[in-house]
Amino acid sequence: MTYYNIEIQMAGERELTDEILDAVLDILCAKYSATDEVENHRAVIFYRTQFLPSEMKEKVWKILNTIRDSKTHEPLLHYIDVAYRYEWEMTPDRFVCWSDGRLVEYKGRVIYTEEEE
Repeated sequence: MTYYNIEIQMAGERELTDEILDAVLDILCAKYSATDEVENHRAVIFYRTQFLPSEMKEKVWKILNTIRDSKTHEPLLHYIDVAYRYEWEMTPDRFVCWSDGRLVEYKGRVIYTEEEE
């Protein structure tokens, strides 16, 4: 199993509607109960699934490419930020897919520092 923390950010001043959130959850194969936070322009979804990160990237690209303005075909979402970790790991990795087609990947690491008293 893989744990995912997914932040979706709307483009510009666009509002996150129930219809958009439902479409995102449907593509992710997530239940509404996986929604952790919902604001006017963003939402955070937290859930675990058997989808590998490579499969999740495909789902995220599908979201960005299908959830568009019906008149102008402009993207409704600005980016989707996905932090993930496997059950047996504590350090998450992360990738961000942008509506302009960019993909930025991050490798997680843990740094321990001594506490000063």
